[in-house]
Amino acid sequence: MGFRGCILMLLLLMITSHDYNASMAFHMSKSNWSCPRIKVKCNSKEPSTCSRNRDCRSPEKCCLLNCGKHCLSPSNDPCTESLKTKPCSSPLNRWYFSTTKNRCVPLNSGVCPEGRNNFQAFDICKKTCLAFGHGEPAKQYKLGNKPFTVMA
Repeated sequence: MGFRGCILMLLLLMITSHDYNASMAFHMSKSNWSCPRIKVKCNSKEPSTCSRNRDCRSPEKCCLLNCGKHCLSPSNDPCTESLKTKPCSSPLNRWYFSTTKNRCVPLNSGVCPEGRNNFQAFDICKKTCLAFGHGEPAKQYKLGNKPFTVMA
């Protein structure tokens, strides 16, 4: 069996498997991006909406975000998500990223956040949103002609 025969056999196996569409979508769109790597110290674990990539719709991946795992796509930026709140009796001390101020700001008391643009602490908000290209880095230097950032 030549090269073409092997390719035809592989395609036949994929078509007969019940996960054909999911496996094709996974290989075509999920493999060319990765979750942002954000190292933060969490005060407590947040509820997760996924545990592995298979739990998410293509092209989303199950990524660690704000001390829990959530489905994210390459264009799914939690820091640009509009702030959603609801009134509550025991508000939490939370932070959100303000796109108009280009920085993390505390939530007003008396409201509880909803959505992904809410963070346990200022540091978590800052590091997450810096990873998505928002906010001001602690220090920015140039090495040759290329800028690099030093996180505080």
